[in-house]
Amino acid sequence: MVNKCLRTKCLMHSGLLNVLLSVLSLALITTGLLRYNPLLTRRVTYDYFVWASTILSLTSVYGELRRLRDKPLYSTIMPLVVGGVFVVVGRLVSIIYNYTFVLGYFNGLIGSMYTLEGFMWSILVLAGSFMVGVTNVLHAVLGGVVFVKPKPCLIDAYNGLMFIAQYVARVFEKHVVLVALAVWLVAFTYRFIPELHYWPWLIGWDTPEYVAHLMDYVERLNPFTSYYWMGGLRNTPPLLVLLLSPFTLIIDAWTIFKVYPSVAYGLLAALSSLIAVRVYERSWRVGLLAGLFTTLYILNLRISWDYQRQLLGSVVMLATIILLEEWGVVHGFKQSITAFLMLAACGLSHEVTGLVGFTLSLVLMYHGLKKGSRHSVFTGLTGAVVNALLETWYWRKPYSFIEAVGVLPPGLTVSFEHSQVVSYLVAGYGVTLPLVLIALANHGKPYIASTVTVLLLAGLSPLIAPYSSVATWYRFLIGAAPLASTLSIIGLADSVRNKWVTLLYLVIASLPGLALAYGYNWSFDYTSALREFPILFTPAPVPVDDKLLETLSFFKNNDFTGSTVIVAHPDYARYVHLAIRNPDPSRLIWVNYATNETICRIAESTGAKEIVLVAAKTPDTNTTMYKCLLDIKPVDEEHPWILVARVKENIETNTTIRETLSN
Repeated sequence: MVNKCLRTKCLMHSGLLNVLLSVLSLALITTGLLRYNPLLTRRVTYDYFVWASTILSLTSVYGELRRLRDKPLYSTIMPLVVGGVFVVVGRLVSIIYNYTFVLGYFNGLIGSMYTLEGFMWSILVLAGSFMVGVTNVLHAVLGGVVFVKPKPCLIDAYNGLMFIAQYVARVFEKHVVLVALAVWLVAFTYRFIPELHYWPWLIGWDTPEYVAHLMDYVERLNPFTSYYWMGGLRNTPPLLVLLLSPFTLIIDAWTIFKVYPSVAYGLLAALSSLIAVRVYERSWRVGLLAGLFTTLYILNLRISWDYQRQLLGSVVMLATIILLEEWGVVHGFKQSITAFLMLAACGLSHEVTGLVGFTLSLVLMYHGLKKGSRHSVFTGLTGAVVNALLETWYWRKPYSFIEAVGVLPPGLTVSFEHSQVVSYLVAGYGVTLPLVLIALANHGKPYIASTVTVLLLAGLSPLIAPYSSVATWYRFLIGAAPLASTLSIIGLADSVRNKWVTLLYLVIASLPGLALAYGYNWSFDYTSALREFPILFTPAPVPVDDKLLETLSFFKNNDFTGSTVIVAHPDYARYVHLAIRNPDPSRLIWVNYATNETICRIAESTGAKEIVLVAAKTPDTNTTMYKCLLDIKPVDEEHPWILVARVKENIETNTTIRETLSN
């Protein structure tokens, strides 16, 4: 009897507290509306009142629902819930109309200037607070609810929702592929929204060159030959064009590269979740968090911006690791063939993952020797040989020569970029590396540990061995990002049991990636610490210039062959390449600064009779800076940034060119 009385008093007191909170909420929003109308005062004070009213209203709704959980659902509880919904909708929509969140820009969350639409929607907070306050007062006066039907109770509805949630959890636990599918969908959508926003422009700087390369490949269909790439012939990893070329029978290469990055990014995040669940045997919730954090991690977003071959290589790398970690060693012919194909695919995808494929092959061979598995030894040996041959072919020679050291393996160079390495390490991995180390220390996963180790060592090589540093070290450092984002969640699950701390960590760690993808005003200073990093997740250069597409159209409709040489600024050269299939590097030349010396050297070395100059800015045609050119003029009135000129042809002129170059 005493306990029942105490419970009744507690319920009464909590009901009075809810009334007080709701009345205070209504008073605040009313005061803000009357005294600090933002359309009249042009101040942000009103927004503080809206936020305070929202928080107090929702707190009172939550408290009242807990207090009345054993009361009928079809009662005055319904207008209480509706009032709470009004408050939430009014607050969220007013934020949207106040341009707090705009694609490409974030303002402060609290203290917004109000638009007319934002102000009108904020009045819904007033209406919701009024409904909540009236309902709470009514409950306090009557000592309960006014109901229409005695059943079901509020707790029954809650239990029904919990039953559905538990059923979904059991399905996810039983069918891990559904978790991966859900993660893929989220990652695909997250990555595809910028593509839609900037349609038809291609996201990234390198991406137009990937489109041109795919079209070049479709014309020649030889994966193991040199293709034109950014001004020269290069032996490029062929797997990407091998996989995408069949789609050119259905849609154009441009559209393919509007969709492919998002598809591949979804696969990357889905494989991250599978590593957490299948390799580390974590729950589906941890797998979901791993996939979501991989989606939001800024270094992974950088890979997908325009490192399109490396994005594919990262997907193949994670898939190969899952396979090898589950098998341990290879058993039987079928597993041997599968493992070999995956290891070879690492090298066929990209140079960075080629190093990973070589490393995984050595680890597999070691475990095969240790456990007496001939299939593992043979598969590891062949995988190592294939990846070594591919890396040699990419670098065009089996060695590097550094004068201070001598002959070294291919791909090594001299680098003293110590500060850039430290900046990249701290800014890129500062939020994840401690948790990655915890995960590596707690779990013996040899293929994952060896991959992370070799990529970080290659990325840190300018700090460790500057005279034999890995070329483009930052590509190797960023190559560890998909595993780092996954392992950080494993390390977090190992070391933190509080779900709110986990959530807070994920929010903080995801802010740089969120800022890069959707709020570039937060990312300017951050990304400046990272080598070869965009400040915006947009097409490049920014702002997008229609002259790029006009350049593409011009060279599609005009044929410059024979002794004509096209000299183009890199921003425009990509779009010239889009119009010309498999160009000769001596006929399409990329030049950042078209100085007199550069132009004269090109004229001398190529034997050009005519030069077409594509400039980043419309040049002054009256200039006499190019001493080896005659009759410099725009090709037409519509394209003043594209100039055409004749090269001086007589012997005296050639002598002048040589003298100019020597001086």
